[in-house]
Amino acid sequence: MTWWETPEWRAYEQVCEIKVPRTAELATATWLTQVINLAPPETYLWQSVRHSYKTLIRRHELSVQHVDPVQAGSFSVNIARRMHNTRARRETRPKASWEIMGVWAIEGKADYWVIHDSIENPIGYIFVVSYEGWNYYHSGVSTERNITHALLWTAIAACKRNGDQEFEVGWLGRPGDSAKDKSISFFKTGFGGSPRPANYLKETPRA
Repeated sequence: MTWWETPEWRAYEQVCEIKVPRTAELATATWLTQVINLAPPETYLWQSVRHSYKTLIRRHELSVQHVDPVQAGSFSVNIARRMHNTRARRETRPKASWEIMGVWAIEGKADYWVIHDSIENPIGYIFVVSYEGWNYYHSGVSTERNITHALLWTAIAACKRNGDQEFEVGWLGRPGDSAKDKSISFFKTGFGGSPRPANYLKETPRA
């Protein structure tokens, strides 16, 4: 079973009123997704990070905090959701979807990482799902520039140390993508790894 076939993901699709299930979308996908093989040593993974990102990561990585699973439910609904909506200037997804994400983190199926400013206001987070040895960058937002690099690298390194085998950073450019979408794709390729067909469902983690 893949993550996209689990009851947890199906429940998320239902509350978000997603019309085309992810399994059906991936079955016919023609685009690529960036995947990092976590098997090599962490020093190799670091060498694969885009040079211009390394200074940004070192500048902020000590500020990155892992959200305690006990607090994850409250964090998901009251902080991550609020930050996302503030940045988008609208309610981006139903509150129930954030509640589900909080449950995933409480149950050890996902993790939140966050950065606070000097007066302890959250200014950025990312949310990574973990399942059967691979990881998926599910959600994230920042209210200050150039801090997501440290958040994402911290998550990648943590998954490596956890013994996981792959980290999917996310889908790359697709036909009709906007300039913003293309910029996001460029960002995703800056942490190493390689593009693979998006219909790669990761049914069996690699040795």
